[in-house]
Amino acid sequence: MKKLLCTIILIVGIVFTTNAQDPESHEISFGVKAGINFASLTNTGVYNVQTKKDWTAGVVVEFEISDRFSIQPEVLYSAQGGDVNFILPNPANTAVIDQFYADVDLDYINVPILAKFYVVDGLTIDLGPQFAFLVNDKIKLTKVIPTHPQETIHNRELNLPQKKSFGIDGAVGLGYKLPERIFIQARYNFGLIDVEDTEKSKNSVFQLTLGYEFW
Repeated sequence: MKKLLCTIILIVGIVFTTNAQDPESHEISFGVKAGINFASLTNTGVYNVQTKKDWTAGVVVEFEISDRFSIQPEVLYSAQGGDVNFILPNPANTAVIDQFYADVDLDYINVPILAKFYVVDGLTIDLGPQFAFLVNDKIKLTKVIPTHPQETIHNRELNLPQKKSFGIDGAVGLGYKLPERIFIQARYNFGLIDVEDTEKSKNSVFQLTLGYEFW
């Protein structure tokens, strides 16, 4: 959390220092946004991972460098993870195959710092790094044993073993600003650092967000 606070302070300092140096040549805008995540985990080996839908929301600051280029830092709460299915032999009877269904919740405070290139008026290509701070992790695990005449079902909750509290993602996407101060963004975030030490899986998130600029 100390890293997160330092990063936010640094972003705010850069924004206001840049504007103070030449207030006539730079324009700062501030807004909020929220939307939907289509989250998954990549490079999971034998596990079958399906996309899960979740949410993201936060604040956006954009400061103009030129008519066609600006820098946009953001601070977002992002609910991520994935739905993981796998099978294992039953330890008591290897002829029986147990089925596992895991709802993996990984919530982050994400701090993307994006370069925005204006292709035409209102339309931008956005790309840059994203710094991710893990604030919550939970796995809802369901184990199904195919016993007869009725299946045996066990439910439990646990935390991600050997989790990493900090990550770095790459972010690339498109944005469009409407005249009414409304903006739309579509973005893909791909993990550059493993989610945990034991499994070499990485976050993979496609985001669709809608926002509003106050100034």
